[in-house]
Amino acid sequence: DVYYLDDPVITVHQSDDEVKEQFYFERTVFLRCAADSNPPVHYTWLRGREVLSEGSDSGVEIYKPFFTQGETKILKLKNLRMRDYADYTCIASVRNSCDMRDKRSVFSLSNNTAPPSIRLLPEEPVVVNPGQTVILMCKVSNGDPPPALRWSRQEGEELPKRSIVDEGTMTIPMITADDGGPYTCTASNNVGNPAKKSLSILVRGLCKGRFWITPDPYHNEDNIQIGREVKISCQVEATPPEELQFSWLKNGRPLKSSERMIITHTDTSVSPGTTNLDIIDLKFTDFGTYTCVASLRNGGIPEISIDVNISTTTVPPELTIPKGQSQLIVQEGDTIDLQCLVSGKPKPIILWSRVEESGAAAAAAAGRGTTG
Repeated sequence: DVYYLDDPVITVHQSDDEVKEQFYFERTVFLRCAADSNPPVHYTWLRGREVLSEGSDSGVEIYKPFFTQGETKILKLKNLRMRDYADYTCIASVRNSCDMRDKRSVFSLSNNTAPPSIRLLPEEPVVVNPGQTVILMCKVSNGDPPPALRWSRQEGEELPKRSIVDEGTMTIPMITADDGGPYTCTASNNVGNPAKKSLSILVRGLCKGRFWITPDPYHNEDNIQIGREVKISCQVEATPPEELQFSWLKNGRPLKSSERMIITHTDTSVSPGTTNLDIIDLKFTDFGTYTCVASLRNGGIPEISIDVNISTTTVPPELTIPKGQSQLIVQEGDTIDLQCLVSGKPKPIILWSRVEESGAAAAAAAGRGTTG
């Protein structure tokens, strides 16, 4: 067997129905000492230099709780007295089984002892453009001893590599879309439960633009015909979704909603955002190129535009790779251009994806292609 003894850790709690911001007189306080070890550890409690044992003080109980993992020993101080405000030492020992030095931990209990509480600045979600610098501040509003602060992301995700953490202040320079999401500040001083507060960073962006036509011109039974209704739907994911706005163009000129050209948008709280152009009683003069333009209300982000050609002639998408371009050999660090030739009416949207060695495709991102 491997013998070891970790440093003991003292945590302090009050009864659930007695929790206050401070440990007032006539309150029951529990000091819990725990240490991982092999073989099992033996604990000794000191108040100042006085060894505490069961029965030595009517105001003190020492016991091992049920239903706990690992070795632990709890010191219960009933109805705090002035002499209970002192330095408490937990000594962990395995000397009965092996020759290892004892280890100890000290906690100073006072009338100022209190669990941590914190506040975040700013308090609201932070909305920024890519490339900006974001500063999040976690301020301690209460807690004795002074709490330790730690920033984290959800599900154990690492903080951005560029982030700089100085106590409770975290700075993220040159922020990217991957840096967006909730961040949590945790304050802990081993008194009561740790204090946690979260704040979200929203990095403005537009992505995954797509369109569809009703009736679907790619199916023979659903041809676009004069006199019928045609609906063009355009969908874009936006951050933040409430800033998303759409506009429509016909042959490069702004298009406004009318009795025959009805433009509608989904609720901005619904993501992804969708806009619809309903053409009632299609006429020959309605044929042309319609452009859906998505942008963010506060700017700072390039807009996304999607062209849709409406005509009686529809051609399903066809994709080809230029001769000699299907397999490229390059050296690490080289710049490489990937090209595909795409044709079809309406003009297809081109999406690039990376295929991993396992064969699973990575997340698709809108890319550039050449339309024939």
